[in-house]
Amino acid sequence: ISNLPFLLLGLFQFMAGLKLGVPLRLNICNLILVLVYTGSALFHGTLLYEMQLLDELPMMLLISQSLYCLLLQTFPSLDAYAMGV
Repeated sequence: ISNLPFLLLGLFQFMAGLKLGVPLRLNICNLILVLVYTGSALFHGTLLYEMQLLDELPMMLLISQSLYCLLLQTFPSLDAYAMGV
């Protein structure tokens, strides 16, 4: 239950980002946050190994996506390189 406000906040941020035209790579972070909160609630509610993976894997995905966003902010030329241009 304690994750519910954060889950709703992540969904709200995603919807607001779509409406405001936030770049998709940044808006994906909001969706991954929703996955983190969902996985955390499932794991701490059940304490099952499978739910632990749903808790930890989205965290690693969020770190990777955040690093990608940070690198593109710091080195914009990487965007063209990543797209194969």
